Amino acid sequence: MQRDAKNILDQEKKMNKHLLPFFGNREALSVRLTDINKYIDKRLSAGAKPATVNRELANLRRSFSCGVEQLVITDPLPKYRELKEDNVREGFVEEEVYRTVLSHLPRHQQMLFCFAGTSEFVKAN
Repeated sequence: MQRDAKNILDQEKKMNKHLLPFFGNREALSVRLTDINKYIDKRLSAGAKPATVNRELANLRRSFSCGVEQLVITDPLPKYRELKEDNVREGFVEEEVYRTVLSHLPRHQQMLFCFAGTSEFVKAN
């Protein structure tokens, strides 16, 4: 899969905003599990959601993987547990609006719309 320039710039901005200020210009092999746990604690206490912290750490993990692939570093990022995420969207659209949109779709698109909808709406149809 090819990554587009906007995606790369977005990820770079995210890394520069939180990861770089915390980890600085340290040698990759000096990053320990205790450092990662401190980062997690700092981000959570600053109000970041667990899902956000997990995505940030995924960037860090990817950076380490690239370093290993390019033979720049020898060891991968220390193993750590991802935070439990509880970010399920609920009530994205009211049932009345859902049914109105469904009724205006061409018949061949209705099943796809139902499939994408919540299970409560799908059961009701």
